[in-house]
Amino acid sequence: MNRQYKFEVPYLNMILMLIVAFSCKENKKSTVPAETVTNPYLEAIENSSTASNPVDSLHTAKFVLEQDSIDFGTITEGDTVKYTLYFRNTGNKKGLISHVESSCGCTVAKHPKGFIEPGKKDSILVEYHSKGKSGLQSKDILIFANTYPQVTRFKVKTFVKPRQ
Repeated sequence: MNRQYKFEVPYLNMILMLIVAFSCKENKKSTVPAETVTNPYLEAIENSSTASNPVDSLHTAKFVLEQDSIDFGTITEGDTVKYTLYFRNTGNKKGLISHVESSCGCTVAKHPKGFIEPGKKDSILVEYHSKGKSGLQSKDILIFANTYPQVTRFKVKTFVKPRQ
């Protein structure tokens, strides 16, 4: 048994060396010119600002809300109310919403996933779920985008009366 094992080891070593030798070819260069490979989201990312790279507020997207808050009035605990929030990109660059946050899990916002062209109008669907809530409620929705300013705020207000 020992003799057979000694016979197999050199062959295994040779096979491994051949595999390594043939797998180490140089990577081929791309045949697609670099200028033609573009990512449409790069321009939107370039619009973001940092302390070391302040934003040029004249050359960005800007979202203007048709209204900055909604008051649903009095609703009953357990009700779900919806509102379509319309906004317009009044800037001169494409707008791109990265995400939307709310100050509470009871408020959900569904935003458009693509670009909002300059001058175009779009919408965000806002839902408020009043289950387990009571009294005066005020929730913030924050829209994060490649805009100036980077965060746009929308407020949801309602009074939730107990279910009888």
